[in-house]
Amino acid sequence: MEHAEQVRLLKVLMAHLDNDTNVDAGGLRRNPSQAYSDPVRCQNSAEQLSGPAIVVVEHPAQPFAALDSAA
Repeated sequence: MEHAEQVRLLKVLMAHLDNDTNVDAGGLRRNPSQAYSDPVRCQNSAEQLSGPAIVVVEHPAQPFAALDSAA
């Protein structure tokens, strides 16, 4: 992401904090209670969150390395 875009987004976020507002999703959204209480959905979410991840690390001595957390 370019620096100018980072600055723009931070300014938008800071304005929301200053004005005690949030992002308008363009209308009301309905989220049924099953989204929070379904055991299968909960299990799927837990598996996705605890699954393998790739971590990208950069250090001056070694400019790029990708680490697979499952390895």
